[in-house]
Amino acid sequence: MRKSARAFTLVEMLVVMAILAFTFGAFLQMVRNASYAHLANNAARASLNLLRTTKHQSMLIRRSPSTKWVFGTGLRFSVGPEGNWIISRIRYVDTGTTSIFELYRPYPTSLPTDSAIMEFESGGVYTLRDKLVLDPHVELQLYRSTSIDNTAAKSSFTCDEFYIIFESLTGIPHWYCKQSGNWHDLTAGYPAVYIKFNPSASVLKVTNDADIYMAPEEIFNL
Repeated sequence: MRKSARAFTLVEMLVVMAILAFTFGAFLQMVRNASYAHLANNAARASLNLLRTTKHQSMLIRRSPSTKWVFGTGLRFSVGPEGNWIISRIRYVDTGTTSIFELYRPYPTSLPTDSAIMEFESGGVYTLRDKLVLDPHVELQLYRSTSIDNTAAKSSFTCDEFYIIFESLTGIPHWYCKQSGNWHDLTAGYPAVYIKFNPSASVLKVTNDADIYMAPEEIFNL
C-alpha cells in the first residue's frame, strides 16, 4: 500500500517564509546600496567637471567698468534645509569702489565677508551649470593635509559651508571654512584638500598648485 506524501507543517512553512524574506531583504539592501553608490559617484564626477570649468573660467575674467571687481570664482559646499548637500557656483567680488582705469587688483589677504560672496544667477551671461543639488543619501566628508603627497597624514574637518575659490587670471585656489558664522582660511597651512563622496569610494583632490583630479580613496590613503 502506497504512503501519502507528507505535507509541510506550519512551523516549516514559517521557517521557509522567513528565509525567503531575509534573502529578499538582503538583495534589496544590496541593490539600494549600489544605487546610492552610483548616485555618489555621479555627484563626484559632476563636481569634478564643475571645479575644472570654474577654475578655467576664473582665468578668463577681465575687468569691466560696469561691474564690480571679481577676485575669483569658485564653489560653495553647504547643507540645504532638507539635509542634502548643495554645491553652488559663486563669485568673490570687491564690495568697495573701483576705478575704470584699474587693470589688476591683487587677491586680498584678509578673510572674505558674507557680502563679498555672490551666487551666479541662472540665465545670465554665464552658461555653466550654477548649482548641484545632491541626493539626500549622498554625504560629503572633508579632509585636509599639510602635504600634497598622497601618503601624508590627513585630518577630517567639518564646516557649515566650505569654499574653494580660484583666483582671477591665475586660477590659484584658496579654501575657506565657515563655521558658526566665522570665516577660517585653510589655504596657508593645508596645501591639499580632499572631498569624499559617500557611500562611493570616489574622492576629489585639489592642491594649491591648482591640480584637480578624482581617484578611489585607496589612492589617497584615506
